[in-house]
Order: sequence, then structure tokens, then C-alpha cells
Amino acid sequence: MQKLALFLNGEKPKNIPSLNKYAAVYCTDGAFHFLEEVNIVPDLIIGDFDSIQDLPKHIENIHTPDQNFTDFEKAIKIIIEKGFKSIDVFAANGMEQDHFLGNMTTALKYFNKIKITFYDDNQTYYFIDKKVVLNKVLNKKVSLFPFP
Repeated sequence: MQKLALFLNGEKPKNIPSLNKYAAVYCTDGAFHFLEEVNIVPDLIIGDFDSIQDLPKHIENIHTPDQNFTDFEKAIKIIIEKGFKSIDVFAANGMEQDHFLGNMTTALKYFNKIKITFYDDNQTYYFIDKKVVLNKVLNKKVSLFPFP
């Protein structure tokens, strides 16, 4: 399964995972500067480019000016169109809980079209179907939250 790493403009991860396991690394325009600081060159930048003054010419980009959708939702649509089946999302919390809940709500909207897993420095979040088996959870906290 082709898996993609997507970086959003939220709280920057203290530890970046190895990106070798991903077919591609995408980011929204707000996350580009963070990736640049840690010497990661994304394969694609997606967004309305309100956060980038000088768009790098050596990196593919897709301008998505529609303000009726978040950059995250616009990125998901593009990622699905490109044929990816799984996304690992980093920096999704937006540093504010309403941003994170908005991102979770957006992910729920696409739950049946693509597998989305969120990572931050302390937790992993993802949607499950009716049944799931959890391994290696002894002495770990597991929380379940039912979305309607």
C-alpha cells in the first residue's frame, strides 16, 4: 500500500520519524518553513500560499485558493486523486483544540476513502471500523471516542 507523509501547520513534532517508508512527503503551505528548517524537501506543497512569500521553484506545488475548505481537506482531496490509500499526518493539532477537532472531523468525512493516522509527540489517533485488534498495549493508555 502506498503511504504518504503529510505535514500540516500545527505544533511541530520534536522528533521527525524516518521518512524512508513513505512513497512521498507532502505539506501544506504553512508547514513548508518548518520542513525547510529541518532540511526536509517535500515532494509537493499544497495550499492557498498565504504562508509562503517566495514559492520555491524546484518543488511541485498546487495552488488551492478556495477558502471554503481548509488546506488539510484540500490536501486530502488531492492525495486521493493521486491514488494514495494511506496518510500519516503530522502537526495536525493546529496548536489549538478547535483546529485539531476540525482536522478530525475532516478526516472522518474521508474515512471510507483513505486511511488517515495522526501522530503527535505523545499519541496516535485514527478511526476504526466496527472491530479492531490492538496489540502491544499492555500498560499503555488507550482511549476510545465515538464520533457520531
